[in-house]
Amino acid sequence: MERALSLISGGIDSAVASYILLDSGFDLVFVNFNYGRFSDTEETGKTERILRLFSNKFGKRMKLYVVKHEKNLKEMLDKVDLSFFNIVNVRVMHRIATEIAKKEKIKFIVKGDSLAQVASQTLENLGTEYEVFRKNIVLHPLISLDKLEIEKIAREIGTYEISIDPAGECCNITPEKPRTRATVKEIKAQELGLDIGKMVKRSLQEVETRFIG
Repeated sequence: MERALSLISGGIDSAVASYILLDSGFDLVFVNFNYGRFSDTEETGKTERILRLFSNKFGKRMKLYVVKHEKNLKEMLDKVDLSFFNIVNVRVMHRIATEIAKKEKIKFIVKGDSLAQVASQTLENLGTEYEVFRKNIVLHPLISLDKLEIEKIAREIGTYEISIDPAGECCNITPEKPRTRATVKEIKAQELGLDIGKMVKRSLQEVETRFIG
């Protein structure tokens, strides 16, 4: 059985992507980034509810790493141009995820990205975000699906109501004009003021491991 690391929030997309991989026979380990005061909702609690549903459906316990991400967000907000913030943030999360994947001896990373979902989720931005996955293979089963198609699957598998309760966004940091075609060069210039190595190390030291189901 092939193993993969799924970056899962309490939202609709990552739950559906994870389900598709589980249903196709993958053994998944999950990573959730807890945004603390920068979140409008209790995303980790929603994630645990989704994983409990998965556990019941597939008959096995789900392993979840919970990364405390609030301090990292604070540092990025202090030093990164807000229009680039989302991409820099995702790249930091990707670096943390690759270290967890290394610990778990996993080469595949599962993402819930879909090109049709948001304006900033362009091929250019995804390429810039994925640039840090040098030794990992990214699986994105939703990449060509639109919002309605993904929501239809979520309703069918039982995750939709969990993902929308309570209503609100996972992250309340919302740039007014996010960059839609950021290059690796531009993002690396934004990252120069960050001690990303320290951020990754701290996150790995403080990470919590939970078993659901």
